[in-house]
Amino acid sequence: MANNKKKLEQFKSGIFSLGTNFGELAQLMIKESEKFTPADGKYFDLLDSNNQKIEVKFSRARKKLKPLKKNNIIELCLNSASDSRVLTEADATNITFDCNIQQIKPSEFDILYYGIFFKDKIVIFTAKSDDVPNMPGYSIQHKGGSEYQFHINKSNYAEHKKNYFYKELTYSQLYALFKKK
Repeated sequence: MANNKKKLEQFKSGIFSLGTNFGELAQLMIKESEKFTPADGKYFDLLDSNNQKIEVKFSRARKKLKPLKKNNIIELCLNSASDSRVLTEADATNITFDCNIQQIKPSEFDILYYGIFFKDKIVIFTAKSDDVPNMPGYSIQHKGGSEYQFHINKSNYAEHKKNYFYKELTYSQLYALFKKK
């Protein structure tokens, strides 16, 4: 039992340490939990049973660091370890954080699955592509580009939860989703 708990904590810690593979993990989580199929194109991630195009975007909830300056570089680097900055969902309305949901092209998908990996759970939201441009903070990502983004932070988290909440997963549930039978 203690070994399983240790493995689960290592698994969770590893999720917050992943680099570019984090997006793949989120996509596989949605694929497996929702029983979607992989997409055969490059413009969206998955297909549901009705052949609706699914896009998947997730972020990790971490305390926002102070702006980096010459006089605080050492302090920020010493205190920026991922584990020490990871927030619980209860922190979402009290502590400054910024989850950037980016590289969004609403014309390329039907449904967006997006969410946040918190320290204590994974919160999943869904939105129809037509609803995405109305999200708080929705903006073009790069000048002259065709990709968009929006931020989830302490000032708008409750709005996302109220309007787009789909479900929550525990890390035990996520681990079980991928554990070899």
